Formats: sequence, structure tokens, C-alpha cells
Amino acid sequence: MIKVVFVGDEPSPTNISHQIAFVGAKCFERLVGWIKYLQPDYYICLNSNTDDDMLGIESLVDAGFQVVALGNKASKRLQKYDIDHWKLPHPSGLNRKLNDEKAMALELLACYEWLIGIRHPISGAF
Repeated sequence: MIKVVFVGDEPSPTNISHQIAFVGAKCFERLVGWIKYLQPDYYICLNSNTDDDMLGIESLVDAGFQVVALGNKASKRLQKYDIDHWKLPHPSGLNRKLNDEKAMALELLACYEWLIGIRHPISGAF
């Protein structure tokens, strides 16, 4: 069973609520596409900008969730708390990495392989 917590850095001003990560943000549609590709059985989206957020993420890890960081800021916060994770680019339309569809497809494939246990966290190395 694949359980994933997707971690962003901080709420977008366009979120429906600051309590609900990504919903209403411009990048939400892209993130939903990524989630459909990765096919987790359960998932949750959280931000990492407060200590309470990080405690929630740690609790989810203790409950068997794997962590996928969305962008550098989220990844750095997770590293600070020594939380194993896979790092994807942030799904923002401003992120130029997303313009290379082939590279992004490889990123998602590598993340999927990590989620099912084929790759090592953070580096993506076998």
C-alpha cells in the first residue's frame, strides 16, 4: 500500500484556505496530474512552513507515509528534520524545469520507483 504526504513550502495566497495545502493554487491542477500518475492508495498535501506542520509530517511518517517534497524549500526543511523523502520540482507554472516534458516524465517515474521501493530517497540513486 502506497501512502504519501506531498509537502510544499508555504501556503499560496490563492489557496481556498491556508489550512488546506495547494487547493485553489494555480499549481493544483498539475499536482493532481502528478498524483494520478503516482497512484498512491492514500495521500495528503501539507505545507512545511511551521514547526506544527513538521510535527504533523513526522506523525504521518510514523504512520507509514512516505514523503515527497515539492521544491527545494520543502526539501531543505525536511532535511533539517532528518525526514527521508523524494524531491520533485515545485509544480508552479513559474518553474522552468517543467517545460521539459521528457525530463519531468523521468522525474515522476523515478519518484514512483522510489515509492514502490526500487530507489533510495533524496538522491534517486539505486
